Amino acid sequence: MFRIGILRINRIDTNAYYLVDIYYKAMKTIKKIMAFNLSIILLSACGDAGAAPLKEPEIDYDFTTDKESIISQRQNILNSFNLSIGDDSFSLLYGKTTLSKDEVEAFYLLKIKSNAGKEIDMLIPILDNMEGSQSCILHIQTERKLFSCSADKRSKNEGLILIQSTLNGNDVRLEFSEYVNFMGSTSFEVLESTDNSITLKTVNVFPEFDESSDLGFSSYLKLEQLVNSLDPALKMTLVFDSIIDGSSDDDINMYTGLLIRERRMNTIVSTNGSVFSGGTDLFSAGIERVVNSKNSDIEISLHKQVGVHSWAGDGKVALEIPFSNESHHKQGSYFNKMLGEKGIPFYLFTLNAAPTEGEHWMTREELSQFGLAEVN
Repeated sequence: MFRIGILRINRIDTNAYYLVDIYYKAMKTIKKIMAFNLSIILLSACGDAGAAPLKEPEIDYDFTTDKESIISQRQNILNSFNLSIGDDSFSLLYGKTTLSKDEVEAFYLLKIKSNAGKEIDMLIPILDNMEGSQSCILHIQTERKLFSCSADKRSKNEGLILIQSTLNGNDVRLEFSEYVNFMGSTSFEVLESTDNSITLKTVNVFPEFDESSDLGFSSYLKLEQLVNSLDPALKMTLVFDSIIDGSSDDDINMYTGLLIRERRMNTIVSTNGSVFSGGTDLFSAGIERVVNSKNSDIEISLHKQVGVHSWAGDGKVALEIPFSNESHHKQGSYFNKMLGEKGIPFYLFTLNAAPTEGEHWMTREELSQFGLAEVN
């Protein structure tokens, strides 16, 4: 299940390398996004046809059931990316979607890594209508390198896109899944550590392009890598120190949250940070949860630090979908695990607080009502 009513996307001026953050109401992409959700259950196949409809989601979903297959599916998408330019090869680290400044052209915005260990930002036009930019762009520090990736240089087979071109006399071969933009653009790094504790923080991997980032499979992998490298005896805290506007993949985002809970991390939204949609889901995974208000004299909702909204799938909003649906089952079970008896009330609150294309920023009273966070 994807929260897709709002995708936080960007505007990009490919001539000036200038981007302005916007909201893009991406209802036209619903079917494409839901096709990526490889574990979704068909709405018509949910539950017993003769059973009375559930009044709220059940809370007994076993997250171990499909964890291996979900991770394997996403790993295949990540591994699908292969770029070679002459003798140099590149792999994929992170990915999201961005828009041109005029909102006409869409791009894959990727962070890739060379075989020499150098990280590079890359833009690939999404040629849905075969118009607009025809060049792939590599941003190497202050230098830009372009090679043609027009329609005549592309082919597509079962969701895999192949581009064959040239750059400065070198052959270019680029192959990737059409879903690489769902890998996410939020990373994690160590903020500070002592002998007994360690504090991690969220990081936007595309700060030159956008003030906000999203959560995806690459986010899960990075946090898992960090956690596995640390002494489990350490007291861990995760600080949401950046603006996270949601998750591109709610299924994998729940496993990121479960990882936080398993390691008994505390979570904090800093005065620099903000969480929305899937970002709020992830924040809820902390054992102790705190929001540091940007200004304690002003109602915290005005700072837009913790936000929620509903979700949609297959052309229906969440409240039009039976609670027997697997997406509700997963979300209900997740919030019950994180918030206990207040989990289901909080989940239902998110479905009613704002429509799929809207946003609701929580007040101090609401944060307390659902046991979501203490406000400092």
